[in-house]
Amino acid sequence: RSRSRSRSWARREERREESRNAAFESLRRFLCASGGDASMLDGWTSSADVRRAGDTAGNVDVYFHAPCGRRFRSRVEVARFLE
Repeated sequence: RSRSRSRSWARREERREESRNAAFESLRRFLCASGGDASMLDGWTSSADVRRAGDTAGNVDVYFHAPCGRRFRSRVEVARFLE
């Protein structure tokens, strides 16, 4: 049972990391296509949470964090903030 939980946790962590990386790269491309520069994201980080319950269990929510501490849920929110 413990091994099963360990594997489940490892899979969740792997999905979380893949989602964070993909979303951050997507944000970089989005900003560049919108006339921005990738260096605008220096100091930014991202985090991801895997939903554990409900109809959307297993989906991953990615958040972008500005150096000032603000959290954003979408690329559009980040682009508006950086304008």
